[in-house]
Amino acid sequence: MMPRFLYTNSFKLLINKLKLLNRKRLELRMIRKVTLSDSINRLPRPRPKNIKYLLFIEIQEGWGDFVYFLGLLESLHKQGLIIDVISLSTTYGRYQNHKFIRNAYSISDVKLVDIIRQQNYDIAFDITYVNMKEWETRRRIMNSLTCYTITAGNITSHSNLYDEYIDLGKAEHWKERNALIFDCIIQPKTKSAPIPPVFTKKTPSFSTKLFLSSWHQNQNYIYVNTITRSQDRSLSKSQITELINLFNERKKSIGIFYTSFPIEETEFVKKLPGMSFSDLANVIEHCKAIISPDTSVIHLGSIFNIPVLGFYCGNYRDYWQQYPQAKAWAPISKNSEIYYEDDSDITSESDFIYTHKKKIVSSYTPSKIKSVTNNFLSKLQL
Repeated sequence: MMPRFLYTNSFKLLINKLKLLNRKRLELRMIRKVTLSDSINRLPRPRPKNIKYLLFIEIQEGWGDFVYFLGLLESLHKQGLIIDVISLSTTYGRYQNHKFIRNAYSISDVKLVDIIRQQNYDIAFDITYVNMKEWETRRRIMNSLTCYTITAGNITSHSNLYDEYIDLGKAEHWKERNALIFDCIIQPKTKSAPIPPVFTKKTPSFSTKLFLSSWHQNQNYIYVNTITRSQDRSLSKSQITELINLFNERKKSIGIFYTSFPIEETEFVKKLPGMSFSDLANVIEHCKAIISPDTSVIHLGSIFNIPVLGFYCGNYRDYWQQYPQAKAWAPISKNSEIYYEDDSDITSESDFIYTHKKKIVSSYTPSKIKSVTNNFLSKLQL
């Protein structure tokens, strides 16, 4: 009779093989969907020798994606390129009124195909790495173009609508992925340096100016963000309570808390009023450090070179599985730190869907969040 532990291990191996086969089946299904919609008349285009006009398709909602992409666009503009951007109806407005972007279009504009057909682009780059997102709309756009086309999606790369595929998974951090894209377009003789994020602040609103005018020049202000777009990355009420206690106990710095929970303001704990992202950037620029879960606030710290303590989900991988999310989106400002909790048995071959469930930020013990933050502030002498 087979020992129980051997039977259990054999069963687990069988289940994992079945799961792997199912994942492969789903991948082939997506590839089939992409290739079935291919234009039968489209032939590969030659890469142009001279590049001046670029069209990008970018449909990520996050501000983090935006500020890194903006850094890439600014670098390309400095090479003399003229750039148009297609984005979501909720995000294309972010690309307007930048000197290095000529036009910004909504992907939902019913006249979009007719508009871009009138442009003489040299290259159209579908930077959408999340393969099937808005695929039907993207397909119609790409099908209307007569220029050289590039995709960053490994599934969509099977479509004959694209002439070239760039694998962004060759680099770990987004600043390095920006350089991959830059080199793909410019084709310099030597590899480019990593390209950091960029954000152009607007003049702060009257209410934000009033808020900042209440700050004392001889005090150290720390921005403490607790909220993200997804609940699994946000801090819990008990974690926030411990951070509030920490500032009240240390009595060295003033924590500016952005939270949806009611908090009691003290000499060392203040609550941030509601404001726009641009106004928030003006506030953060006046802070000595940032404490935040994984969200765009971390990248504002990178832009202003403000030390950041970032809390990230454990057992959580980037879109490219070989990289932890915390490493791909880590802050790049000086004296920054990241914290996340992976299972001890994780390897580069681990399955992060079936066998190692994501550890959400709110699952970390409040005392650990407090301890890590205290050490971070102590190193900065804040």
